[in-house]
Amino acid sequence: MTRPLLLALALAVLLSAALPAGSALASGGGGGEVSRNIRLTPFSLPGKDRFSYVQLVAELVVREGDEAAVEVQQVQNLRPRIIGRLTEALSAERFMSRSVSAAEVLHLKERLRDLVNDAIGAPMVEDVLIVSLVLS
Repeated sequence: MTRPLLLALALAVLLSAALPAGSALASGGGGGEVSRNIRLTPFSLPGKDRFSYVQLVAELVVREGDEAAVEVQQVQNLRPRIIGRLTEALSAERFMSRSVSAAEVLHLKERLRDLVNDAIGAPMVEDVLIVSLVLS
């Protein structure tokens, strides 16, 4: 049980080091700006291996622009639909095994972004931040 936890922590450190300096984490705090990060509720999915599962917690980063506040509200209102679409698509794919590489995590981020934008019906989400990824 400690090996998946250590792997998840290592991936979190790796991904946090890869964030650009001007990302939404740096711009969300002050000056009357709208927080563009929307945290999704944790959800579990079946893994590739027998009796394995993946628990995922992610944040969606809404694109910047004049209509950012409206778009953030639209994405927040569509969270149940987004979670349903992600759960349905990723459960069918059985996308992760217990030994995951950095390339697979980057592919997961891109896949999540594409599925979320498809669920919304417009390209409002520019990035997906993986907060927690537990493989068991």
